[in-house]
Amino acid sequence: MIKNKGITGSDGRYNREHRRMCQKPFMNSFSLEQFSGRVEERVGALLDAWETNCETNGGDALAVDIDDHSQKLTLDIVTSLAFNTDFKQVEGINASLNGGKAPDETIITKVLDAYNTTSQIMGELFITPVPILKLQNFLGIGRVRELKEGYKILEQNGVHIIEERRTQLAANAEKGDTQDYCLLDSLLRATDENGNPLPQVRRLVFHQIPASLFAHTTLTLYFYNRRMKSGAT
Repeated sequence: MIKNKGITGSDGRYNREHRRMCQKPFMNSFSLEQFSGRVEERVGALLDAWETNCETNGGDALAVDIDDHSQKLTLDIVTSLAFNTDFKQVEGINASLNGGKAPDETIITKVLDAYNTTSQIMGELFITPVPILKLQNFLGIGRVRELKEGYKILEQNGVHIIEERRTQLAANAEKGDTQDYCLLDSLLRATDENGNPLPQVRRLVFHQIPASLFAHTTLTLYFYNRRMKSGAT
């Protein structure tokens, strides 16, 4: 929990405003239908892939890595609901079980590798003396350098997703469509009490989208920066 950051680490006016902003998609019938439909579609696609494999093999039992399949299913659902982005992980499962062309996983593989790497590094940095961290940061070496490189990958892909949604929202608005198709849409449309777009929307996106790939990294880097500045051991 971070003081004055996000919903769980804040209170007062900031908390009320951000709680109201994040509640909006879950109180809107259109958004709820979009979300529930996507969950059902992804789960159904995975079940179809399993059933197809069983039928192809004469009804024999299918042994799968349920942990791996569940993670990929969840990744499809979360990124779809958060960003309206489809990484087609379930299609990859289907291709591996039943043949066919597998989706391009270049981007998601790079993002997941960066996410896992930065998470591991943060665990190490929490027990590293601050003077050593400051020296690594000044010289641009060691695990601090690797952490910055990993975060850069996450941020670049996150910014790309944000700009794609901005473009799509503008195109939708020209057609009279003002619906929110994902959580990111509601954040990009958010305004202050005077109707002005919220400043630093990119930071808000990283802090407020639940279960996203990018939120964890933003929070861990915040801890890291606070620790560097405070000189805590």
